[in-house]
Amino acid sequence: MRRWIACGLLLLAVGLGCTGINESDDSAGNAGRAGSAPSAGSSAAGVSGEGGSLGPGGAGGTGGEPNVGGDTSEGGEGAAAPVHFWTPAVQHIEIECFGFVAGYATFRADRTELGAAQLELLASQTGTPGSTYDDNDDQIHCVVTTTEARERQRRFIIDEDSALIGREASDGEGGAAGASGELVSTVLGCEFHSDFPNDQPFAANPRCLRGFSLGGSVSTIRLALTTPGKPYHIELVHCSEQSLAGTTVELFGADPVTPLATGSTPDDPGPDQSCLMLDAQVEAKVVGRLVFSSAKPTEAQQQMIFR
Repeated sequence: MRRWIACGLLLLAVGLGCTGINESDDSAGNAGRAGSAPSAGSSAAGVSGEGGSLGPGGAGGTGGEPNVGGDTSEGGEGAAAPVHFWTPAVQHIEIECFGFVAGYATFRADRTELGAAQLELLASQTGTPGSTYDDNDDQIHCVVTTTEARERQRRFIIDEDSALIGREASDGEGGAAGASGELVSTVLGCEFHSDFPNDQPFAANPRCLRGFSLGGSVSTIRLALTTPGKPYHIELVHCSEQSLAGTTVELFGADPVTPLATGSTPDDPGPDQSCLMLDAQVEAKVVGRLVFSSAKPTEAQQQMIFR
Protein backbone atom coordinates (compact mmCIF):
# COMPACT_ATOMS: atom_id res chain seq x y z
CA MET A 1 0.00 0.00 0.00
CA ARG A 2 2.80 2.42 0.94
CA ARG A 3 4.48 1.56 -2.38
CA TRP A 4 1.34 2.65 -4.33
CA ILE A 5 1.06 5.91 -2.34
CA ALA A 6 4.73 6.71 -3.06
CA CYS A 7 4.27 6.03 -6.75
CA GLY A 8 1.19 8.28 -6.82
CA LEU A 9 3.05 11.14 -5.15
CA LEU A 10 5.94 10.72 -7.58
CA LEU A 11 3.61 10.87 -10.59
CA LEU A 12 1.89 13.98 -9.16
CA ALA A 13 5.25 15.78 -8.73
CA VAL A 14 6.33 14.92 -12.27
CA GLY A 15 3.03 16.18 -13.63
CA LEU A 16 3.34 19.49 -11.79
CA GLY A 17 6.93 19.89 -12.96
CA CYS A 18 5.96 19.37 -16.60
CA THR A 19 3.13 21.85 -16.26
CA GLY A 20 5.52 24.46 -14.89
CA ILE A 21 7.91 23.92 -17.78
CA ASN A 22 5.15 24.39 -20.35
CA GLU A 23 3.98 27.63 -18.72
CA SER A 24 7.55 28.99 -18.67
CA ASP A 25 8.07 28.24 -22.39
CA ASP A 26 4.78 29.88 -23.32
CA SER A 27 5.66 32.99 -21.34
CA ALA A 28 8.97 33.26 -23.15
CA GLY A 29 7.22 32.78 -26.48
CA ASN A 30 4.71 35.50 -25.76
CA ALA A 31 7.45 37.88 -24.65
CA GLY A 32 9.30 37.20 -27.91
CA ARG A 33 6.27 37.95 -30.00
CA ALA A 34 5.57 41.12 -28.08
CA GLY A 35 9.09 42.33 -28.89
CA SER A 36 8.86 41.61 -32.61
CA ALA A 37 7.09 44.84 -33.55
CA PRO A 38 9.13 47.21 -35.79
CA SER A 39 11.41 49.46 -33.80
CA ALA A 40 11.36 53.24 -34.15
CA GLY A 41 14.42 53.06 -36.35
CA SER A 42 13.13 50.43 -38.76
CA SER A 43 12.82 51.16 -42.46
CA ALA A 44 9.12 50.46 -42.32
CA ALA A 45 8.66 53.69 -40.45
CA GLY A 46 10.59 55.79 -42.95
CA VAL A 47 12.24 57.49 -39.99
CA SER A 48 15.47 56.61 -38.28
CA GLY A 49 16.57 56.92 -34.71
CA GLU A 50 20.14 56.97 -33.48
CA GLY A 51 21.71 53.83 -34.86
CA GLY A 52 18.55 52.84 -36.74
CA SER A 53 18.33 52.05 -40.43
CA LEU A 54 17.35 54.64 -42.99
CA GLY A 55 13.84 54.44 -44.28
CA PRO A 56 12.80 54.94 -47.89
CA GLY A 57 13.29 58.65 -48.18
CA GLY A 58 13.47 58.97 -44.44
CA ALA A 59 16.52 60.17 -42.71
CA GLY A 60 18.69 59.49 -39.74
CA GLY A 61 17.20 61.52 -36.95
CA THR A 62 18.89 61.60 -33.58
CA GLY A 63 17.17 59.92 -30.70
CA GLY A 64 14.32 58.72 -32.94
CA GLU A 65 13.12 62.19 -33.99
CA PRO A 66 11.55 62.38 -37.45
CA ASN A 67 13.53 64.07 -40.19
CA VAL A 68 12.07 66.42 -42.74
CA GLY A 69 14.39 65.09 -45.41
CA GLY A 70 17.43 63.08 -46.37
CA ASP A 71 20.70 63.74 -44.62
CA THR A 72 24.06 63.81 -46.37
CA SER A 73 24.35 60.03 -46.39
CA GLU A 74 23.02 58.43 -49.55
CA GLY A 75 20.88 55.86 -47.75
CA GLY A 76 17.81 58.04 -47.41
CA GLU A 77 16.86 58.11 -51.07
CA GLY A 78 13.90 56.39 -52.63
CA ALA A 79 10.32 57.11 -53.58
CA ALA A 80 10.01 59.88 -51.01
CA ALA A 81 7.39 62.60 -51.15
CA PRO A 82 8.54 66.23 -51.47
CA VAL A 83 8.86 68.06 -48.16
CA HIS A 84 9.53 71.62 -47.04
CA PHE A 85 13.29 71.94 -46.61
CA TRP A 86 13.51 75.50 -45.27
CA THR A 87 12.76 75.14 -41.56
CA PRO A 88 13.39 77.45 -38.58
CA ALA A 89 16.43 75.30 -37.69
CA VAL A 90 18.21 75.93 -41.00
CA GLN A 91 21.03 78.48 -40.76
CA HIS A 92 22.74 78.04 -44.16
CA ILE A 93 21.64 76.92 -47.62
CA GLU A 94 23.43 75.95 -50.82
CA ILE A 95 21.60 75.30 -54.10
CA GLU A 96 23.82 73.68 -56.72
CA CYS A 97 22.22 73.75 -60.18
CA PHE A 98 23.30 72.13 -63.43
CA GLY A 99 21.99 71.73 -66.94
CA PHE A 100 23.86 70.74 -70.09
CA VAL A 101 22.40 73.71 -71.94
CA ALA A 102 21.85 76.01 -68.96
CA GLY A 103 25.32 75.72 -67.42
CA TYR A 104 26.32 75.43 -63.77
CA ALA A 105 26.15 77.61 -60.65
CA THR A 106 25.77 77.36 -56.89
CA PHE A 107 23.84 79.84 -54.77
CA ARG A 108 24.93 79.88 -51.13
CA ALA A 109 24.01 82.08 -48.19
CA ASP A 110 23.55 82.19 -44.44
CA ARG A 111 20.06 82.86 -43.15
CA THR A 112 21.12 86.35 -42.04
CA GLU A 113 22.28 87.18 -45.59
CA LEU A 114 18.90 86.52 -47.19
CA GLY A 115 16.33 89.20 -47.94
CA ALA A 116 12.70 89.10 -46.83
CA ALA A 117 11.46 88.09 -50.31
CA GLN A 118 14.01 85.28 -50.52
CA LEU A 119 13.07 83.97 -47.07
CA GLU A 120 9.37 84.01 -47.97
CA LEU A 121 10.03 82.18 -51.24
CA LEU A 122 12.21 79.53 -49.59
CA ALA A 123 9.58 78.86 -46.92
CA SER A 124 7.03 77.96 -49.59
CA GLN A 125 9.22 75.52 -51.53
CA THR A 126 9.55 71.74 -51.32
CA GLY A 127 12.15 69.24 -52.48
CA THR A 128 12.56 65.49 -52.67
CA PRO A 129 14.92 64.08 -50.02
CA GLY A 130 18.14 62.78 -51.59
CA SER A 131 20.98 63.98 -53.77
CA THR A 132 20.63 62.19 -57.12
CA TYR A 133 18.42 62.93 -60.11
CA ASP A 134 17.53 61.32 -63.42
CA ASP A 135 19.97 61.50 -66.31
CA ASN A 136 18.08 64.07 -68.40
CA ASP A 137 20.71 66.83 -68.40
CA ASP A 138 18.79 68.88 -70.96
CA GLN A 139 16.79 70.06 -67.97
CA ILE A 140 18.00 71.95 -64.92
CA HIS A 141 18.46 69.93 -61.75
CA CYS A 142 19.51 71.31 -58.38
CA VAL A 143 20.77 69.76 -55.16
CA VAL A 144 19.69 71.77 -52.11
CA THR A 145 21.90 71.36 -49.03
CA THR A 146 20.64 72.81 -45.75
CA THR A 147 22.77 73.17 -42.63
CA GLU A 148 21.42 73.61 -39.14
CA ALA A 149 23.11 75.39 -36.25
CA ARG A 150 24.52 72.11 -34.96
CA GLU A 151 26.13 71.47 -38.38
CA ARG A 152 23.65 68.80 -39.38
CA GLN A 153 23.17 68.72 -43.14
CA ARG A 154 20.32 67.45 -45.29
CA ARG A 155 19.98 67.23 -49.06
CA PHE A 156 17.02 67.56 -51.39
CA ILE A 157 16.40 67.59 -55.15
CA ILE A 158 14.49 70.26 -57.06
CA ASP A 159 14.17 70.77 -60.81
CA GLU A 160 13.50 73.61 -63.22
CA ASP A 161 9.79 73.64 -62.32
CA SER A 162 10.69 74.98 -58.87
CA ALA A 163 9.86 78.64 -58.23
CA LEU A 164 13.48 79.02 -57.10
CA ILE A 165 14.62 78.56 -60.70
CA GLY A 166 13.96 81.42 -63.08
CA ARG A 167 14.35 81.88 -66.82
CA GLU A 168 14.47 85.46 -67.97
CA ALA A 169 15.48 87.41 -71.03
CA SER A 170 18.79 89.18 -70.68
CA ASP A 171 18.87 92.95 -70.84
CA GLY A 172 22.41 93.31 -72.09
CA GLU A 173 23.39 95.28 -68.99
CA GLY A 174 24.81 92.55 -66.78
CA GLY A 175 21.86 91.98 -64.45
CA ALA A 176 20.71 89.00 -66.36
CA ALA A 177 23.31 90.21 -68.76
CA GLY A 178 24.04 89.36 -72.33
CA ALA A 179 22.83 89.91 -75.85
CA SER A 180 19.34 91.31 -75.51
CA GLY A 181 16.57 88.71 -75.60
CA GLU A 182 18.74 85.66 -74.78
CA LEU A 183 17.46 83.48 -71.96
CA VAL A 184 19.42 83.28 -68.73
CA SER A 185 18.72 80.84 -65.89
CA THR A 186 18.76 82.07 -62.30
CA VAL A 187 18.62 80.47 -58.86
CA LEU A 188 17.49 83.01 -56.26
CA GLY A 189 18.89 85.79 -58.44
CA CYS A 190 22.21 84.06 -59.18
CA GLU A 191 22.34 83.83 -62.98
CA PHE A 192 24.13 81.10 -64.90
CA HIS A 193 24.41 79.98 -68.49
CA SER A 194 26.26 77.56 -70.72
CA ASP A 195 29.80 78.50 -71.64
CA PHE A 196 29.52 76.93 -75.09
CA PRO A 197 30.34 79.99 -77.09
CA ASN A 198 28.05 82.76 -75.99
CA ASP A 199 28.48 86.46 -75.37
CA GLN A 200 26.66 86.70 -72.07
CA PRO A 201 28.76 88.22 -69.28
CA PHE A 202 28.43 87.13 -65.67
CA ALA A 203 27.16 89.73 -63.20
CA ALA A 204 28.99 90.28 -59.92
CA ASN A 205 27.22 88.45 -57.08
CA PRO A 206 28.85 87.47 -53.76
CA ARG A 207 26.36 84.60 -53.31
CA CYS A 208 27.24 82.87 -56.60
CA LEU A 209 29.79 80.23 -57.40
CA ARG A 210 29.98 79.86 -61.21
CA GLY A 211 31.33 76.92 -63.18
CA PHE A 212 32.83 77.09 -66.66
CA SER A 213 35.08 75.17 -69.03
CA LEU A 214 38.48 75.98 -70.46
CA GLY A 215 39.30 74.76 -73.95
CA GLY A 216 42.25 75.38 -76.24
CA SER A 217 45.23 77.67 -75.67
CA VAL A 218 43.07 80.76 -75.04
CA SER A 219 39.70 80.87 -73.25
CA THR A 220 37.67 83.95 -72.45
CA ILE A 221 34.98 84.52 -69.82
CA ARG A 222 33.01 87.77 -70.01
CA LEU A 223 32.27 89.74 -66.83
CA ALA A 224 29.88 92.69 -66.40
CA LEU A 225 31.88 95.51 -64.79
CA THR A 226 28.96 97.89 -64.47
CA THR A 227 29.86 100.19 -61.56
CA PRO A 228 32.71 102.72 -61.95
CA GLY A 229 34.98 102.88 -58.92
CA LYS A 230 33.67 99.67 -57.39
CA PRO A 231 36.41 97.27 -56.21
CA TYR A 232 35.69 94.06 -58.15
CA HIS A 233 37.14 90.83 -56.81
CA ILE A 234 37.60 87.54 -58.69
CA GLU A 235 38.70 84.21 -57.25
CA LEU A 236 39.32 80.90 -59.01
CA VAL A 237 38.37 78.33 -56.40
CA HIS A 238 38.42 74.60 -55.66
CA CYS A 239 41.57 74.33 -57.70
CA SER A 240 45.33 74.17 -57.23
CA GLU A 241 48.38 75.78 -58.74
CA GLN A 242 48.92 72.52 -60.63
CA SER A 243 45.49 72.68 -62.27
CA LEU A 244 46.42 76.04 -63.79
CA ALA A 245 50.13 75.36 -64.23
CA GLY A 246 51.52 77.29 -67.20
CA THR A 247 48.31 79.36 -67.50
CA THR A 248 48.21 83.15 -67.29
CA VAL A 249 44.95 84.73 -66.19
CA GLU A 250 44.32 88.40 -67.03
CA LEU A 251 41.34 90.72 -66.79
CA PHE A 252 40.91 93.24 -69.59
CA GLY A 253 38.55 96.23 -69.68
CA ALA A 254 38.24 98.92 -72.33
CA ASP A 255 41.92 98.62 -73.24
CA PRO A 256 42.37 95.34 -75.16
CA VAL A 257 46.14 95.36 -74.67
CA THR A 258 46.86 96.43 -71.08
CA PRO A 259 45.14 94.26 -68.45
CA LEU A 260 43.30 95.71 -65.48
CA ALA A 261 44.66 92.89 -63.33
CA THR A 262 46.70 89.70 -63.52
CA GLY A 263 45.96 86.63 -61.42
CA SER A 264 48.18 86.03 -58.39
CA THR A 265 48.39 83.26 -55.82
CA PRO A 266 46.73 84.18 -52.50
CA ASP A 267 48.64 83.97 -49.24
CA ASP A 268 45.70 82.10 -47.71
CA PRO A 269 43.56 79.88 -50.00
CA GLY A 270 40.68 80.07 -47.53
CA PRO A 271 37.81 77.59 -47.21
CA ASP A 272 37.13 77.67 -50.97
CA GLN A 273 40.72 76.69 -51.79
CA SER A 274 41.40 79.70 -53.99
CA CYS A 275 44.34 79.28 -56.35
CA LEU A 276 44.25 82.68 -58.09
CA MET A 277 42.82 86.11 -57.24
CA LEU A 278 42.34 89.34 -59.21
CA ASP A 279 41.22 92.77 -58.03
CA ALA A 280 40.29 95.68 -60.30
CA GLN A 281 38.26 98.87 -60.71
CA VAL A 282 36.93 100.55 -63.84
CA GLU A 283 36.36 104.20 -64.68
CA ALA A 284 33.32 103.49 -66.84
CA LYS A 285 30.91 100.62 -67.32
CA VAL A 286 32.41 97.93 -69.53
CA VAL A 287 32.14 94.23 -70.30
CA GLY A 288 35.41 92.81 -69.04
CA ARG A 289 37.21 89.81 -70.48
CA LEU A 290 38.83 87.26 -68.17
CA VAL A 291 41.40 85.63 -70.45
CA PHE A 292 43.13 82.30 -69.76
CA SER A 293 46.28 81.81 -71.87
CA SER A 294 48.54 78.76 -71.89
CA ALA A 295 51.39 77.52 -74.05
CA LYS A 296 49.53 74.29 -74.76
CA PRO A 297 45.81 73.55 -75.22
CA THR A 298 44.00 73.09 -71.92
CA GLU A 299 40.78 71.23 -71.23
CA ALA A 300 39.59 71.81 -67.68
CA GLN A 301 36.60 72.69 -65.53
CA GLN A 302 36.97 75.75 -63.30
CA GLN A 303 34.89 77.53 -60.68
CA MET A 304 34.84 81.24 -59.97
CA ILE A 305 33.63 83.73 -57.40
CA PHE A 306 32.99 87.19 -58.89
CA ARG A 307 31.84 89.94 -56.58
